[in-house]
Amino acid sequence: MLAIRTLSALGVPTRFTYITFDHLMTAEELQASYAFQDRRDLLLQPMPHLDVEEIVDGVRDENWVATHRIGRPFYTDISYLLVSMECLIGAAYTNQVQAAGLAGTPRPSMGRRDAEFADWRIGRFSHHAQLWVDRHFAGLARHRR
Repeated sequence: MLAIRTLSALGVPTRFTYITFDHLMTAEELQASYAFQDRRDLLLQPMPHLDVEEIVDGVRDENWVATHRIGRPFYTDISYLLVSMECLIGAAYTNQVQAAGLAGTPRPSMGRRDAEFADWRIGRFSHHAQLWVDRHFAGLARHRR
């Protein structure tokens, strides 16, 4: 939260990727994640004329943030927001997925493992989100040729 506010207040151009789906997450965590993406107090007006110290202090002050926020939801600055966590071979996260009994077939050529979701509903969301991304990004690639 502080990093997003600070970068926007400094006027640093950003492209955010947001891991929406996590194999170990609960429905409540997914709801909290979506609520975070909808926050309107993260993106601030660029203020490169201010001292860095003033910005660092300001991003922690909710009144200062309220005065300088753009009011646009955070998700509007997320380039890729339907991303699922990947289970990379040897990663600590993958070890947690494996310990939960959710790890599937290793895919060494891709450096990852397939995995189930602890909450099957989140797995379905993830699957259909990936289908949407694949369809629309393939369409973008065709239009750019």
